[in-house]
Amino acid sequence: MGGAKNPLAGWTVGDHLAFDIAFALPRTPVHGLRRSLTEEDRRAIAKSIVEYLQLCGREFRLARRATGHGAGKGGGPS
Repeated sequence: MGGAKNPLAGWTVGDHLAFDIAFALPRTPVHGLRRSLTEEDRRAIAKSIVEYLQLCGREFRLARRATGHGAGKGGGPS
């Protein structure tokens, strides 16, 4: 690994959710939204959404990673 850092290490569940929301924003079916938002805009909007959801009492957790999908990944019948 040679000292490679995990860029997601230390992220909270809220950080992950904000990242996912920011990633999804330019993919929304709103005409012109993709070009009108900068990366900073998307991150600020996503952070505000997460903060609002937390104020509303929403709790979030990361889904467990599924492993072994398909026969070629060790999850198929032997």
